[in-house]
Amino acid sequence: MSKHRSAAVLFRDHSRGGSYAKVLQEDGHFAVETVPVLDYQYLISADDIGNLVHQQFNLRSYSAIIFTSQNAVKALSAAATQWLSLSDSVKTRTDLWNQFLQLPIFVVGKATGSACTMLGNCQIYGEESGSASVLLPEIIKFSQQKKQETGKLPKFLFICGDQRRDTLPDGIRQSGEAELFEVTSYKTIAREISAVASELSKAVRRILSSISLCENEKIVIWLVLFSPSGARVVYPALNSLCVSDSNQHIFKFAAIGKTTASELLSLGANHLDTVQAKVPNEQGIKDALHS
Repeated sequence: MSKHRSAAVLFRDHSRGGSYAKVLQEDGHFAVETVPVLDYQYLISADDIGNLVHQQFNLRSYSAIIFTSQNAVKALSAAATQWLSLSDSVKTRTDLWNQFLQLPIFVVGKATGSACTMLGNCQIYGEESGSASVLLPEIIKFSQQKKQETGKLPKFLFICGDQRRDTLPDGIRQSGEAELFEVTSYKTIAREISAVASELSKAVRRILSSISLCENEKIVIWLVLFSPSGARVVYPALNSLCVSDSNQHIFKFAAIGKTTASELLSLGANHLDTVQAKVPNEQGIKDALHS
């Protein structure tokens, strides 16, 4: 029987892959590489922050904010920093922003919740949800309570990316329990497939050169994906990969969640070589690689 040791390639930004790499290395994966596959362009401006604050205190009066990604939080934070730095009425701006952040914030997962701490002292809900489908009932329950208290439909501010999923917005609107206002705060830009293939090829070569193999031994190289858009770059890049000694390794996929796993399978990944984290964090990925 062939022996299998394992390594991993994380397809995410280097600055955000460190905690995952540490957990996997401590778990016995002899090498962990990182290959970024996506870039992000922030779309929200300082003027947009001013408009949101104005709406909150003069027009719409939001009941809560929803984030489903760290990048949405980062985009809002960057724009808020610019808005707060404007020279006129700095104290008034700071006071208004702090009041704005008193709104309850619903998030999908701990990573997004953790990113919210950069905004200020926030009331964060949903960190244990792990997925939009799990968070939705919590939002609906909150909406029903608000409607009972005020006699009005609550209004939610959904700050999202251009490739956001439909689960939450459709679920909230179809429930009839709340109004939803969306602000697209960032755009996802896929890196060139050829560039990703080149970096992946180099990563695989580094992995193979870092270990001496016994006869009939093969390395399992886990390709860890964190988003459907990332999967759409990595899968074709893998198909164009050219690595010598391909008989020395086996590629398998690990997805951070259901939507990413579904995207991989739709692209052609073998379900027998694809695992999914039950919770979207480091421990979830670690456990999935043992399944």
